Amino acid sequence: MHGVLALAALHIACTRPTQAAHYASLCDKHQASALASYRQILTHITDDVVDALFALATILSISSVARATLRASQMEGQKFISVESICELLYLTRGVREVKEATGELVNKGPFSVVLFGHDVSADIQVKMNPKLLGVFRELERMVHDYCMEPDQRKHCSEALAYLLDVYESLLAKYSLGDLEMGSVWRWTAMLSYDFIKLVQAEYPPALVITAHFTVAAMMLRDTWSVSSWGKYALDGIRIALRGQLEEYLAWPEEQMASDNAGLKYGAATVETTGGFQEELLESGSLAQSPMIQTPLAE
Repeated sequence: MHGVLALAALHIACTRPTQAAHYASLCDKHQASALASYRQILTHITDDVVDALFALATILSISSVARATLRASQMEGQKFISVESICELLYLTRGVREVKEATGELVNKGPFSVVLFGHDVSADIQVKMNPKLLGVFRELERMVHDYCMEPDQRKHCSEALAYLLDVYESLLAKYSLGDLEMGSVWRWTAMLSYDFIKLVQAEYPPALVITAHFTVAAMMLRDTWSVSSWGKYALDGIRIALRGQLEEYLAWPEEQMASDNAGLKYGAATVETTGGFQEELLESGSLAQSPMIQTPLAE
């Protein structure tokens, strides 16, 4: 209940600016109680609390996005979401997947199954990206290859990039069909390994750049009250954390922020065919070793 009350208070704070301070304070109070209960329940999960626990994990993740955005919007001077806040979101969303895995098939068969499935694209729908968007991913792949000297770092960044490619294809198809939902975009955060999140937390430049390209996808949901300008503020926070390193890779994300995501909205078309962009990359040798998955929460 505290989780629901925190989210409700956040909704009022985000949609009624004159009352934001009061309701943000109420949100923080209920959020603290919800987190305490969440941690306690995680130590002993029983069948009768599975659905409630999954719902709470999801609510905490959504609240993290909305609260960080509200906090940034109220800053004086430059408005941004810190890498610390981004990582809080990544850990909480990854926790949704952990809850699902810990509860086996119970959540799959319960009322929240709709949250877990249906965010991938039908097998007969493929996405053909235009050369510029295709080039963005190829440049990111080269960045990982050239910058990541440690094999583990290269592996974790390559995986995160491959997952992001899968999300981009899905969101472009969903957008063109008028069926884009939060889960179609936000599932990237549930795909990530804890090792990659730790790289973001350590402000490892390639991991920050890859996350910066996720912020562009997040801005496709700017009309959703809980997401709003999260992507823009998070991109600004990442730029600050990079301290000038690999800054050239932020040119495309910044262009998208300034153009209302024109490169995504008009950068691909869905077609009824076999094959697809991922197969093209595999045939050319790009991302050949990177795993591609359809619905991470349903693994």
